[in-house]
Amino acid sequence: MDFILEEQPVSKYHKVFSIVFYMGLLINFALSLRNNVRSNSVLKDASKWYKENKELKRKTLYLGDKDAVDEGVDAGESSNDADIENLNRTIKQLSTEVAELQTELDTVRQSEFQTLEQNMKLNEELELRKAENRKFKAELEELRTEHQQLRRVSEMMKKELEDLKEIEENQRNDIILLKKEAGEQKRERNILKHQSTLIMQGLNDSNGTESLILLQEIENLKRTLEDERSRHEEELNSLQDRFEQDQENDSHIEILEERLKLVEEELKSAISRAEAAEAKLKAPPLPPPPPPPPPPPFAANDCPPVVPLRRRRSRATVEDLAKTIGVQESSPDKKPAPPGVNHDIINAIKEGKFTLKKSKKEGKMEKDRDTPKAVSEILNILGSLRRAPKKRQSQYLGDVQL
Repeated sequence: MDFILEEQPVSKYHKVFSIVFYMGLLINFALSLRNNVRSNSVLKDASKWYKENKELKRKTLYLGDKDAVDEGVDAGESSNDADIENLNRTIKQLSTEVAELQTELDTVRQSEFQTLEQNMKLNEELELRKAENRKFKAELEELRTEHQQLRRVSEMMKKELEDLKEIEENQRNDIILLKKEAGEQKRERNILKHQSTLIMQGLNDSNGTESLILLQEIENLKRTLEDERSRHEEELNSLQDRFEQDQENDSHIEILEERLKLVEEELKSAISRAEAAEAKLKAPPLPPPPPPPPPPPFAANDCPPVVPLRRRRSRATVEDLAKTIGVQESSPDKKPAPPGVNHDIINAIKEGKFTLKKSKKEGKMEKDRDTPKAVSEILNILGSLRRAPKKRQSQYLGDVQL
């Protein structure tokens, strides 16, 4: 990691030094161009002085020959004009060269200024990189020190943990030894107790030698019994510990099995829901329910039952009901029908000679919306006719019982 951090600034320094070297070359080129321009300015001054000298010579000649009359053009003047033309040409060439050099000088100055700005920026970046490098080095040193401290602390903790493990092992071994010693002491105590009881019994008996032999045999048997008992106790303790561990593992496994069962049930319910939804999507639409069966026909000999009046239909008269069904009255004279008896309506319902009038307001609507109120009224009447005989029979039976 140190090698990588040192290699990065070296590469940056190399780039900076290369840029500075190229900038120095550009500055030397600009200085050489400036010197050339200065030499061109010297030539320009010389041409200017030459012109002034020529003008002074012409003025002196003009002042000397003021009184003389020139009739033609002298050969000297023609040579002077040729020199002037040559000088003008050279002046134009030099002026164009000077303009070109001036433009080159401006471009070089501009490039020099840009290179200086770039150099300043690069210097600033270099300083920033140096500061960042110093900062990173300081942070790296801090991290190294922290790492070393943590390493030392971890080593110390590791040593302490190992010491504690050793102490725990020693204590465990001591506990095992103490348990063994306690078991042995317990066995010896039981043996001595048994021996003391047998000795006390043997003192009362006359055969002392036989009692001693029996005591030795009993002692050996008692020791073997105590050894077997201690061994069985240790085996029981170890088996109890194993059983507890297995029980803990079994409880954990049972919990996992219960969770797995719950997840499987949720998955099955989700699958059943998805299958039901797919079946609903794939299944064709259910057909409409069949219409209710027609009412059973009444016998001809039976008397027409009395239709009980409904409270909410109390305002509807027999004439309105006949108009809605389309039954015409037999006699022209309209007599008020007795309440509860409607022979014409019942006969028309039995024979099926009734027609429903169409509503004028909504003629173009659907049939389900176009059902008039007469149908509901007829259904109510039929239901009341079905219920009326039962009510009458119950009333008659009540009267007889009374």
